[in-house]
Amino acid sequence: MTEVKQLAELLAAYGLTRLEYEKDGLRIALERRGPLPASAPIRVPAPDSASRAPAGTPVTSPLVGIVYGAPKPGAPPFVTVGQRVKKGDALCVIEAMKTFSEIPSPRDGEILDILFEDGQLAEYGAVLFTLG
Repeated sequence: MTEVKQLAELLAAYGLTRLEYEKDGLRIALERRGPLPASAPIRVPAPDSASRAPAGTPVTSPLVGIVYGAPKPGAPPFVTVGQRVKKGDALCVIEAMKTFSEIPSPRDGEILDILFEDGQLAEYGAVLFTLG
C-alpha cells in the first residue's frame, strides 16, 4: 500500500489527471476527476500546428515520470535533431519512483523533433520525439 500512497502523492504533486504504474505483474492506474491543470508539462502538437510540425512517427512516453535527454548530468544527450538512430537505440530516460527506464527507438530513422525539455515531467502518452 505504500506504493499506492506514493503514486497518489505524485499524482497530486504534479497536478496529473491520470497515472499508470506496473511492477512485478501488478498494474495500478489512478485517475483524478476535476479541472485540468493550468499548464501542461509537455508540449503536445495540437491539430492546428500540424502544418509546422514535421511529418513522422511520434515516440510517446510509456509512463509518467521525469524525462532526461542524457544518461547523467553533464553527459552528452542520447540524441540530437537530425541524428540517425536504429531500432532499439536509447533516446532518453524517464525517472519514475527512483527507477530509470530507457526509452528505445521503435524503428530506424532520423530524429526530426525533440518535444521535451530536460528534467520535465512527461505524462503517459505524451509525444517525446518525432522520427522521420
